[in-house]
Amino acid sequence: MSLQQRDSLYYELEQPDDNRYLQNFHQYLRESLIRTDNPVTTRKEEFVPFEQIEEHLGDEGRLIDILSAVFPEEEPLPVDDEVVQNQYLKTLCILLSIGGAGYIRHFVEHDGLADVRLPHTSKPQNFPISPSRLNLWDLFYEKQWVFCAAEMSYKINNSLEPHRILPIVEREVLGRGGSAVVSKIVLHKSFNKLRSNSASSDSTADNDTFVLKTYHKHEAEQYYHDEVEAFRRLRPLRGTLDPNIVHFYGSFTQNGTYNVILAFADKGTLEEYFRTVLPPTSGKDIEHFWTTLCGITRALVHIHEVDSQNTLGAPQIFQGWHQDVKPDNILVMTNGINSPYDWKFNLADLGTSHFKKWSKEGSDIDTRGTEAYGAPECFRADRFLEDCTIMVKQNCDIWSFGCILAEAAVWLIHGFPGLQRFRRNRSAAISAIPEMKNGDWFHDGTRVLPIVMETINSLQSDFRKSDRVTGPILEKLVKVMLDEPEVRYTAKQAHTHAMRILLSPSIAGPPAASHSPQGSDSGRLAPGSLSVLNQQDGNMSNVNIASSNISTPEHRTSVTVPSRSSIAGDRSPTRLGSSTSYVPPKRGHTQPNKSSQPELPRLDVDVAERWIRDKRAGRPRRLPGEYLLKRLATRDHVFLIDDAASMKAHKVEVKRILDLLAYLVKDSDPDGIELYFTCSKQQIKAKEPSKLVARFENNQPAGLTDIRTRLTAVIDDFIKGLGRGWLKRKFKPVRSLNIYVLTDGIWQPTTDLTSPIRRLVEKLNELENGQYQVGIQFISFGNRDFALERLNQLDDDLGEKLGRDIIDHEKYNGNVWKMLFGSTDPWFDGSKPSQPP
Repeated sequence: MSLQQRDSLYYELEQPDDNRYLQNFHQYLRESLIRTDNPVTTRKEEFVPFEQIEEHLGDEGRLIDILSAVFPEEEPLPVDDEVVQNQYLKTLCILLSIGGAGYIRHFVEHDGLADVRLPHTSKPQNFPISPSRLNLWDLFYEKQWVFCAAEMSYKINNSLEPHRILPIVEREVLGRGGSAVVSKIVLHKSFNKLRSNSASSDSTADNDTFVLKTYHKHEAEQYYHDEVEAFRRLRPLRGTLDPNIVHFYGSFTQNGTYNVILAFADKGTLEEYFRTVLPPTSGKDIEHFWTTLCGITRALVHIHEVDSQNTLGAPQIFQGWHQDVKPDNILVMTNGINSPYDWKFNLADLGTSHFKKWSKEGSDIDTRGTEAYGAPECFRADRFLEDCTIMVKQNCDIWSFGCILAEAAVWLIHGFPGLQRFRRNRSAAISAIPEMKNGDWFHDGTRVLPIVMETINSLQSDFRKSDRVTGPILEKLVKVMLDEPEVRYTAKQAHTHAMRILLSPSIAGPPAASHSPQGSDSGRLAPGSLSVLNQQDGNMSNVNIASSNISTPEHRTSVTVPSRSSIAGDRSPTRLGSSTSYVPPKRGHTQPNKSSQPELPRLDVDVAERWIRDKRAGRPRRLPGEYLLKRLATRDHVFLIDDAASMKAHKVEVKRILDLLAYLVKDSDPDGIELYFTCSKQQIKAKEPSKLVARFENNQPAGLTDIRTRLTAVIDDFIKGLGRGWLKRKFKPVRSLNIYVLTDGIWQPTTDLTSPIRRLVEKLNELENGQYQVGIQFISFGNRDFALERLNQLDDDLGEKLGRDIIDHEKYNGNVWKMLFGSTDPWFDGSKPSQPP
């Protein structure tokens, strides 16, 4: 009968367990047991951090008390307590746990039975024999594992005994594949020797947290060995991996499983990053983002040209292929840095990588990695090609990373919704090709898709004025990376060009001055000059670059966009990038100052968030335009959040703006800020922004918004207070009111807000209230043209019709001061919805 089948943890043999010293030991041992969460076994396992036992027994003479209890009639003791403490303490604990502590006198007589020999995988020589306890060895064998949990240190292909307990105290499954499970694990600190043995460059918040990748199926053994071999080849001479390759902490096998230990990426993958992080808005943050992401080119250089060590000790150059470069295989780590644009990107998942000795032709067998981001030369269009062996060059990885850079540029300009549209547009283009399977690839089987190039070219019209990096990245890097294999960059060339772009004086210098009388709108397309990504899904038209809103003629950025036919037709031997020229804005050319009026105060979202973070952390500093906050002191604040299904895509941005604005106005509303939803009946009134945010996060968007109903209810409640001259239940004069409506403008058809707003204006006029007693501020999310046009019409036309302008519209990534004052201050209301500089 096994120990796990017994109700009691300890056997009651001839050992005097009723002795109080032994009882105290048993109690302490029971309380010290830690349950593991081991993915490689179904057994319930517990272990003891033995350093705690050592410390406990070493204090207050406890060890002598225990030995005296075990040998009550013997004086002096038959064993030396120092010998037991230093060499046989673990063995004594095992014997105490199975009721055979008296045998310690036999163990101390044999070096082969000392603690350093534990665990015993077979019965050791000189193990005691007991005719009355025939199962003594079985009991000892089974119990020893509790005291011999595996010490986790850097080893490759370490074969662990079937019963060896892994000191995993927490585990969370991050993902499951056909043959592997990826888990976030936390090791007990007493057994974690991984970082001290691996020269890790990681500086994560929790040094005991790692990722365990467990291959379960026998056929996955080859993937395991390929991945481990890749890590082994990538670190032999210097002892550490490239900082842009996920850190490898070793590997082991146990119970038919194959396990790889890797660094934990606390911010997930690049795909999750695109989905949850808002794009950078300042020129500095944009530069930092591209710098960190382009670090992946370093990882590719190390994989493509591997320094190994041959048997004669001389370096041997190997060639490597990753063949699965995609957003899900690029991990994101904060490394203790707050700004998401400075987080580290690491290339991971080397399971499909392969290496061979350097050869001039530089080709190897395709290992069938990523399809969506795979190069055209890896594409298998039919069953015949599925069964064929295809030889590919290393720059198939360059194509894959070029695709990622293209998606990163789309995300940077249009956010994650724009990236989703880009993917849907690719799928639509693929589905229109008869011989192609369904997918969202970047090619048509032989060359880059026209829609990909059209999208890249259209982005150039939407760059922020402070963005000096994205244009050169697309023109000088991405377009060559997505070219034919013969002219595509090598990894070294890609890295060199990326660094030249990022270190260019034109990037490091001050932002170019504005060349457009349109102010903050310069450098972006007007609503009427559509980019590819702003079309309805699947409807792709030529890009209109010749908008007069972009810049004045003498300073307009030179952008030549190839037509759809020129891309889809016969290809010339020149590179794809040759059809489009990127000319950075000229520096030193500014429009003359035609007005002596002061400049409208501007506060970017990221600047305001940084100020809030510092203030919450006890590091207050000056906020640009901080004096404006005093103007909010006499106003109440109501947030009305559109929670229709279409707003799911903007949940991260909405939460960000809600937290930001609520923090800025919280001190001006002594009764608390009110939060309502357009669909849900949930509501809350609170002084702390965190409570508003928590209620928002608990609400689930669904349905279609009839915004008129909920906005009418808010307005009517205010009108009732105006009619009485006193607020309901509060019995104090009516304060001015700001209503912030966070919406994407996609509302129920025939929605008309004229009636409730007209009723409010008439009441204000009747009571001769001040012009700006009430302000309704629409803050928009998304890029649907008809929705933005609807909000612009409310801003521009309704006030003129009603004779009192109490409505304004600003985009979520625009001027924060305009969000707060646009509906109540004509200076701010006079500026159009702005974009970040």
